Amino acid sequence: MILKNKMNVKNITMGLLLTSFLIGGTPLASLADGKALSTVPYSDTALEAVAEMKYAHYNGFTGKIESVEPHHSIPEAFMIRVQGEGEAIADFVVTKSTVLADQVKLEVGTTVTGWYDTRKPMILIYPPQYTIELVTTPEEGMSQKADYFDETLTSADGTLKLNLEQDGSFKLWDRQGQLYTESLAEKHLLVSYSYSTRSIPAQTVPQTVYVIEDQKWLTIAGEKPVLINGEVIHALSAFVTDDQTVMVPLRAAAEALGHEVTWLPETQSVMVGKATLTIGQDAYAFARMAHKPLGTAPVLKDGRTFVPLSFFGEILPELHAEMSSGKIMIAANSED
Repeated sequence: MILKNKMNVKNITMGLLLTSFLIGGTPLASLADGKALSTVPYSDTALEAVAEMKYAHYNGFTGKIESVEPHHSIPEAFMIRVQGEGEAIADFVVTKSTVLADQVKLEVGTTVTGWYDTRKPMILIYPPQYTIELVTTPEEGMSQKADYFDETLTSADGTLKLNLEQDGSFKLWDRQGQLYTESLAEKHLLVSYSYSTRSIPAQTVPQTVYVIEDQKWLTIAGEKPVLINGEVIHALSAFVTDDQTVMVPLRAAAEALGHEVTWLPETQSVMVGKATLTIGQDAYAFARMAHKPLGTAPVLKDGRTFVPLSFFGEILPELHAEMSSGKIMIAANSED
């Protein structure tokens, strides 16, 4: 019993000594002395730790639109209530300067992501209210990030690095197929990508990029881009064989046109809708019809199936396909 009491006394004594040390060695001591906290110097280590913290310049909130109402004080603006995951709720302030990505509809029931500038002041209110600069639609299997990317194309928060491949196999094209020759470095970008490495920072080759400063949408594609209905798609470059046959990446083009593509590894075949093609065989089958010559056999290149451009104009007759000025144009035939 005596031993236990002695140990309790020792513990109490050590606790008091530790508390007095902590208070005496920190700004809390100055508060106890009546000094203003702003006049108390912080340690260099603490200041350096704060200075080294990295923050994203933009954050996004994703959810389903619950209501759309005219803003009570901003002309031509709307207040949009968005229900996120769980019980998360946010109000989007969407003005006439807010950029809407393709296919975005600000309607009740639509799932959207609103991107806001974290460097701008925000009202301390619940639900949180964000002035939205860009609205996108989440895509299955895709990730999005908006941030400032430095001279190494690393995001401001240090979590993502863009790898556009130094060998020049990927180039930047605007929606109309014009080459974008400016650098993406030291700009604010919204990037969409399907995969990234498990590294710090994660690295990725984006599929599309929105340059916030230039208000320009870009697509990462090969040197000979494929345009579907007038817009560049993310795909490896088309190429021309020795006999001048234009070969086009099949899956990227077909899926952009709305066709389902299925790879059959056991036979090295590809199904595009009702058409079936086999790697290395100059023939195709349509539905249950007999095989017909394709003109040039499909090939595998960099893990992707390439077919002659004629596939999209002859085998799928509802399409018009041609190569012009180094660009592949595939579009639905106009109805006259």
